[in-house]
Amino acid sequence: MDKIKKISHWLKNNILDILIIGLTFFCFFNVLNKLDDAFTVIANSLAIFIAIWYFIKFKKETINKIIQKLIKQPSPNKIKLLYYNGRSGAFHIFSFSRQHLWAATSYLSTLSKQYFLTTIFYLFALLKKYFSIIFRFVYKKRWEIISYLFLLLLLLITLGQFFNWSRIEKYQTLMIVMAVLSGGLTIWYNRNRVEKEIEKEKDKEERAEENRKLEFSDKFPKINKIPVLRNFIKWMYKEGWGYSVILILIVLVGFELRIYGLGNYSFQDDEGFTNSAAAGYLFEGNHYRWDWISWNSLKEECLDQNPSCFYPRSFPYTWLVSKSYLIFGISEFSTRIVGVILGTLLILFSYFIFKKTQLPKKAALLVSFALAINYLLILYSRFARMYSFVGLIVLFSFYFFYEFAIRTDSLTLLKYEFKKKYIYLIFLVLSLYLGRILHTTTLILIPVFILFYFIYNLNKKGIKKFNYWGLGVLLFLTGIISYLFNIIAVLKTFITFRYPPEEYIYFLKVLIDSPFMKDLNIILLFCFLFFLLFTYKKCKAFLLVFAIFIFSIIAYLYFLDPNQMISAKYISHIIPFSIFLIVLSFYFLSQLYKAKTSIIIFVFMLLLLLSFNFSEIKSIYNFDNEISFPKYEKAWEVITHNFDRSNEVLMGVAVQNSYYLQKSNITNIISIRQGYDNYKFDNFTLDIKNHKKGWITWSLDKSFHVDSDIKSYIYSNFRKIGGQGIDNTGVEVFYFDESMIK
Repeated sequence: MDKIKKISHWLKNNILDILIIGLTFFCFFNVLNKLDDAFTVIANSLAIFIAIWYFIKFKKETINKIIQKLIKQPSPNKIKLLYYNGRSGAFHIFSFSRQHLWAATSYLSTLSKQYFLTTIFYLFALLKKYFSIIFRFVYKKRWEIISYLFLLLLLLITLGQFFNWSRIEKYQTLMIVMAVLSGGLTIWYNRNRVEKEIEKEKDKEERAEENRKLEFSDKFPKINKIPVLRNFIKWMYKEGWGYSVILILIVLVGFELRIYGLGNYSFQDDEGFTNSAAAGYLFEGNHYRWDWISWNSLKEECLDQNPSCFYPRSFPYTWLVSKSYLIFGISEFSTRIVGVILGTLLILFSYFIFKKTQLPKKAALLVSFALAINYLLILYSRFARMYSFVGLIVLFSFYFFYEFAIRTDSLTLLKYEFKKKYIYLIFLVLSLYLGRILHTTTLILIPVFILFYFIYNLNKKGIKKFNYWGLGVLLFLTGIISYLFNIIAVLKTFITFRYPPEEYIYFLKVLIDSPFMKDLNIILLFCFLFFLLFTYKKCKAFLLVFAIFIFSIIAYLYFLDPNQMISAKYISHIIPFSIFLIVLSFYFLSQLYKAKTSIIIFVFMLLLLLSFNFSEIKSIYNFDNEISFPKYEKAWEVITHNFDRSNEVLMGVAVQNSYYLQKSNITNIISIRQGYDNYKFDNFTLDIKNHKKGWITWSLDKSFHVDSDIKSYIYSNFRKIGGQGIDNTGVEVFYFDESMIK
């Protein structure tokens, strides 16, 4: 009865632990049985991790007792006694070969029960001795083993993706989960060391820079007398010759990748809006688009300020393009060069700005290099729209907020640098103001900054009133911006709460798709999260970058209207922050290993970065690809030379005010775009019956804008003049007359 009571009492006290252990084993075997199901692997691995965390957190004493028992070796006297009692049986057991297995079994059956048990106990004692030695070694070196396990998993995942190894792909999800846990635990265990080493490295860099700055005039007296050259050489010397030369090379590489073949292809997508709006500003000094066909402003035709003729959107960028026209003349190159320059400046300023946010120079250079060769950033720098400008403004907004709210303690600023602090606030508001003019997506920064400032400073002693006052100023200025730009109306247009279907995860994929391979980026992001969870109070700048990153994902997934925003270009300004987090995580991990290992890791990841990005970059310059680079000028020659202005109509997508129909005096134009113009099959049949003769055109990359019924009708009944199957222009051209209309 006593035993039953003890057992029931023990079960009562440990029922939760037993259930958790049972659930852990269930999850473990569930993972092994369903390795192909990514959701099962991730969910069950998370459950196992939580169970382990529970026992480490709340059952530390019990675990320590178990470990001590496992580590504890049998006493020498006990082993000796068991040895003398059982050596005879043990000798016979170990001396038998495989051929004498049956004889061994017969011999064991003849042994007395006590003699046999003594032999077994002796063997068990020896096994326990060696097991305890191995276990003690593993326990002592556990963090080293975990860290090198992480490296091994990274290597296997990377090679598996490069060479498409089926065995690696089968276990890929499990390996990613294990890599996240091992990498996260490695960073967590070394978090204090990482933090101290970063601070030490930053202090060393700052002291060295200050010393070089002071000694420059003595070391270079002749150069110090030349005004402009003096400033540049002084910066290079102060920064360090190696760092400054590498930065210049990175900027030059980024610039070359952005400018190569810039004028070798026709305007794409919405570049026509920028082209005609900039020309209107150049010729007339207003926001009315220029009509290339009639070679005149559309001001007189624009009674209701329709975007088709009145285009004030992103006017700072349009103004810069108009100045480019003054210098280089009107062309594809001069329209795009502004974006190239702004995209290159993003590379340069990212180094200086991120270097100020507790980031060592090596890591800042790596971030700049990753931005320089990033496929999407190159693509949108070469695209004559405002997106590269938006990226630069968002980066400066981050910097101004960092200087205003984070970099120096608020009490110190209150006493000594009050004016300087609020100068940064003014610059912050101006940059947000400019960002709003350029694109609506920059409004994401406003709630991030307000929430971050309020929550982070809420409980600080001695400066609470000051922070409330600062927050009040921030809210007041934000309110003024909201009033000036009618932000509430804009938000109503672009925001709608929803549960994100699978296709909207596209936004998340854009952010985790670089600088390395997607799986590797996910692992490094989670590893960074482990570090941030335990150091967020000290690493304020890193926390701010992560807040911008995570809030942007939430906004795009749940709030911004995908019908108007589902494109990588609308989230490209957040890419520098995701790259910052991933590169920072990689830098942290590379610092945890021995010098030679760190160099090998760094070189390997750098080669991986280059190979992965350059394999994508090549597609940007494939100008012979007719879908990516439609040749409007060549395709539309047949229209401009044969168009009968008296009784023909031109129908198509993006043909109004086209740069490639300039001075053709084609006045009768109809847009057949089904999106904004809501052009359907009924409208089409009515128009072709009314006009009876004409031309129809669209580029292959814009074919989705044409209603499927309209396309089927055209392909079936009208005569194809150019396009797929006839030439390599990538532009479909059709002719019709009354006899073809059915």
